[in-house]
Amino acid sequence: GGRGWEFSASMIRTCLGVLRRPHTRGFSGAQLGLNGAGAGQSTRGVHALHTERPSENSDSGYEAELKLQDLLMRGKIRDAMQSYMLSKTYGMYPSAGTYRSMVSGSLAAGFSEFAIETIHDMYLIGYKPPFEVLKLITSKIEAKALASGVLKILRTKEIKDLAGAMTAVHPDFFNDTLNLLVHRSKITRDILGELLREMGRNKVDLHMSSMTTVAQFFALSHDRLALKKFVEELSRQSTVLPPQTIATALKGLAVSGFALETVQMLKLWDSNKERILQLMKLEAPDEDEAMILEEFKQATNLDQSRMEKLTLDLGTLHECIHSASRYHLEDLAMIFWGLLEKSYPINGTTAPIDVFIAVAYVKAAQGKIGETFKWLRKLEACGHKPDLRDIRQVVSILSLKNAGKQIEKPLISRVQSVLDLNLVMAVLVRSGHASRAIALYDEAVTLRQRVKPNVETMDIMLLTSLTAKGTRRAFSLCQLVVADMEIYDLLPQTETLRLLCLNLVKLGRVSQALNILEKASELRRPIGTWSVLYVGRAAFFQKETDVMQRVEDLMAKLR
Repeated sequence: GGRGWEFSASMIRTCLGVLRRPHTRGFSGAQLGLNGAGAGQSTRGVHALHTERPSENSDSGYEAELKLQDLLMRGKIRDAMQSYMLSKTYGMYPSAGTYRSMVSGSLAAGFSEFAIETIHDMYLIGYKPPFEVLKLITSKIEAKALASGVLKILRTKEIKDLAGAMTAVHPDFFNDTLNLLVHRSKITRDILGELLREMGRNKVDLHMSSMTTVAQFFALSHDRLALKKFVEELSRQSTVLPPQTIATALKGLAVSGFALETVQMLKLWDSNKERILQLMKLEAPDEDEAMILEEFKQATNLDQSRMEKLTLDLGTLHECIHSASRYHLEDLAMIFWGLLEKSYPINGTTAPIDVFIAVAYVKAAQGKIGETFKWLRKLEACGHKPDLRDIRQVVSILSLKNAGKQIEKPLISRVQSVLDLNLVMAVLVRSGHASRAIALYDEAVTLRQRVKPNVETMDIMLLTSLTAKGTRRAFSLCQLVVADMEIYDLLPQTETLRLLCLNLVKLGRVSQALNILEKASELRRPIGTWSVLYVGRAAFFQKETDVMQRVEDLMAKLR
């Protein structure tokens, strides 16, 4: 009776074959050719699909996958690896889900090289690994070991498998791994250099996104020689350099203050112009190229009849101008200004505010007072309202370039607007001419002979005087400004207001400090309770009962 429950191996195989046929899921033969994805590489694939058992004692494809899954579930990773390698030699590959299990299992067991090879196999047979799988190898494997595993695949590609096909390499695998290593800060310059050299030797092309990623890496690490060499090497190859890559290289060199290298890079950009334009004529560029070319077309306005114009994006130009000025490289700054003038013609309100600020900064860096005022007035005439931070940058460099000079008269003679007054007052105070600043302020504002004040002018004057190392002249100017603000019913910005209250308390003017806080409260400014308590503490020590009562009332309102 018991023998009736025994099943032969052939019966089991028959039942499994009826339930799920091998060709619907599981191991299947796969040709190893890259179908053009290898960017010029050609490899002979396994032309026969090995769906039949290779010998009488071996399993069919689907049963082999069941066996592999069973080994993985039981934690027998080494046996699973051997089973997979044996099946792979006959051109049989598991499903994508089993691949993911093999990667995670082999990593957990410490077989990192096998995990790397397994992911590469996924690329070869058309299973694009999801980001989570790629992230596993970059997070679980130390960068040097990961690079070593990747290089091993490159260096063994000439080995033939049992079916006689050359072992292929898939460029997407190397590009994706490279991008992940760089973005996750898990790579050094030496490792990156070795990877790039080996990829070049094996003719594995960098994708356009990878070019920009590598350029960013060298730029952020301030390795200007490696950056320059990398971009020049790309330009000598048959590939077309994407605009983002050269823009990244330009920024990386310019913000580090390397004038000669930056100018050379500009020439390199110009020499690649024809290649970029030729690529635009291709009938079917791939998705990445099409996206980049569309951006380049918008940036250079290729619909114009003249094509000789060299164009960089505004952000790059702005950064380059600022950095060149910061390192006192006026000649380089003016080269960028010339490019900016060609690329972004300044015609009325169409010009971005950054253009005006950038040019004013360059003129200030050259110490040219008149030219600086000229560009700031253009900015004002177009209705742009500059940020105080930008004005302070212009003020700082103009003051630095004119330090020790008698600049009061040239400055004062140019005051024609509120913006001029704002600039002049700050430059005078920062250049050590506080007494002349007070006289000019009295002449221009109190007597109202030239301009009427606004809150921005008052604010920058207050901030400048309050941060002038506590000199008596600065405090005098501060008092004058505060009095005028009360007259014109103006209130400084919140941060300046807090700083002003602290200084008024230090000067013993507790009631005046509280007046400002009360007015700010009425205007619903976020003054905070700390400033009020600071004034109340000073009133307590000075025994000013009226002020203490007002402090209590104000605290009640704030609560």
